[in-house]
Amino acid sequence: MKNEKSAFASPTGGAVAVVLSPIVRALVADGIGAGDAATIIRRLYVFQVRSNLASSGKRASIAAISAITGLTRSEVRQHLANSVCRHPWHDTRLARVVSGWRSDPEFLDAIGRPAPLRYAERPRGFVRLVSKHAGDVPPRAVLNQLLDTHMVVRIGDAYSLSDSPNMRLSATDDLARILPDVADTVWHNRSALPINTRFQGMTVAEVPEQASERVRLQVGRLAKAFITRATSLLERCSARIPAPHATKPTRIGVIAVCIEVAAADDRPAA
Repeated sequence: MKNEKSAFASPTGGAVAVVLSPIVRALVADGIGAGDAATIIRRLYVFQVRSNLASSGKRASIAAISAITGLTRSEVRQHLANSVCRHPWHDTRLARVVSGWRSDPEFLDAIGRPAPLRYAERPRGFVRLVSKHAGDVPPRAVLNQLLDTHMVVRIGDAYSLSDSPNMRLSATDDLARILPDVADTVWHNRSALPINTRFQGMTVAEVPEQASERVRLQVGRLAKAFITRATSLLERCSARIPAPHATKPTRIGVIAVCIEVAAADDRPAA
């Protein structure tokens, strides 16, 4: 208990708590207990440390991983033997594929619903969907996982998203669509040259209560207009890419703006 209190009291511990709070909120909403979450975090620590050691030219031994993570050698060995987290893109990419299928006009039918897709049909098929929204991952592996979780059903030679309300993305899936890219931008900007930094910014201002609603609406309209114009530009540029690709395309994303109005009494104590 003493160690827990000291961890929260430190500046770093406070920042970690702020970062993890929305994630824990989603985990609780999806019924994922603290024990399961802790197991996942420990396993991610093991694979991240192993990756760091390998990239720095050091031997990623069980003893070295144990020393850095603070886990026992036995637990490190167990995590390395489990392949669940060897592809950390897995859940995130699944969420992106499903989200793209539901919202990208290219993959919607005449009334705006997710269209049935044949696997390798051109110009619009499941392989194209995965390539556009999940990047360089095996389409067949993504399809098999969606079928196994009953999020996708096969009808004849085509595949369709399940229309069951129980098959919608969870809160954790929604976070997985956005948080990895935001975190990757922060990490990239820590070491990138000024000319190579990615766009990132946030502004918080004290707005009088009588003007807060008007300002919120105005900022919301500006944010929506930016996202709409940026999406249109990206779609036009994407359509101009020659086929077959002479070079590997660069993925460019736009992250939506979240606006929340908080009264003075709602703010956390300093």
